[in-house]
Amino acid sequence: MLGHFERRHNVVHQDDDSRFDPDSEDVYIINTLASEPEKPVWITADISQRKNAEERAALRGSGMTLFFCKKAAVHPHHQALKLLAVWPTIVECAENARVPTAFEVPMGKIGGNLNRKITRLGNTSDLK
Repeated sequence: MLGHFERRHNVVHQDDDSRFDPDSEDVYIINTLASEPEKPVWITADISQRKNAEERAALRGSGMTLFFCKKAAVHPHHQALKLLAVWPTIVECAENARVPTAFEVPMGKIGGNLNRKITRLGNTSDLK
């Protein structure tokens, strides 16, 4: 969906990348993307990747800037609307990151200052 609105950056969902199938392991996907000459930005709603030791290690070593969409008890359509609302801030944070950086995106109410409340978690290499 974001790819239809974004004109300056290439937005690809992993389901639309022929290198991956629905059964591809996250570590394989992360390592494959991290091996690209121009590092992509990783955006995920799978915050368990921060808790799974192998996935966290792959992300730490990836050299990618990361955005974790904080889980909330919302309908997937609400999450899509939130991503559209906060997208300019995600792009700004990614473009201004001097080193690969991890961020957390709240998935709460849309509107007001909440659209700009993206939390910097630290350098990707220090991901805990």
